Amino acid sequence: MRRCIVIAAAALALAGSSEPVAAQVFGQFNAARPLPMNGHEFGGYVEFSEILLGFVGQLRLSFHPGVDFGFQGGLGRYDSGGSDVTTARLGTDFKYLAASAEQGAAVDVGVGAAIGLESGDGLSLLSLGPSLVVSRPAAAGGSQRFTPYASLALLFSRVDTGAVEENDFSAPLRIGTEIDMGPGLRASAELRLLIGDTFQDGVSFATGIRTSF
Repeated sequence: MRRCIVIAAAALALAGSSEPVAAQVFGQFNAARPLPMNGHEFGGYVEFSEILLGFVGQLRLSFHPGVDFGFQGGLGRYDSGGSDVTTARLGTDFKYLAASAEQGAAVDVGVGAAIGLESGDGLSLLSLGPSLVVSRPAAAGGSQRFTPYASLALLFSRVDTGAVEENDFSAPLRIGTEIDMGPGLRASAELRLLIGDTFQDGVSFATGIRTSF
C-alpha cells in the first residue's frame, strides 16, 4: 500500500520514529444504545500500547430520541525511539440506534460516523468515515449489568507530513464491554485492532470511566 511509504516518511519526520501515529478516531467507549433524550455524560479514558500512552476526555449529549453525539479531546504521547512525540487529539461523532434488542432484534445496532484530527510536530492526520457497533446488555451477579460490544469503522485518512501528503483507508475494530458501577456511573474497557494497515497492524488497550450529569 502507498500508505506504508507515507507513514514511513512521517516516522522519519518525527525524529526517527520507528512506528507511526495510528490512523484511527480515538475509540468506541460506548455500546450501541445511545443516551436517553436530554442525557449528558462525561468520561475520561487512557489508551496504551507498545509505543503509545494516550488520554482522551469525552462529552456525550442527546437532543433527539435514539441519537447521541460525542466530542473528544486529549493528548497522545508516542515513544519514537529516543525522542518522544506529543500530539493533540480532537474528534466528534454521532450514533443512531438502528435496531433494538428491546424491540425483538438479536442485538442493539448503532450506526453513525466520526471525524478525528491528531496533530503534532511535523504531522497532521485526519480520519473520517462511517461506523457500526453492536451490543447486548447482560446481567452478572443477579443485579450488576454489563454490556459487551463490538464496533467496526471504515475511515478515510489524510496524512500530511509537510513534505508528503497521502490518502488511504483503515478499518479499526474495537471489542469491549461497559460495566454498570452504580447510579450514573459506568466503566469501559476495549481492545483495538487496526485492520488494513500493512505498516502497523496496531493493537492497543483502552479503559476509563464516565458519569452522567
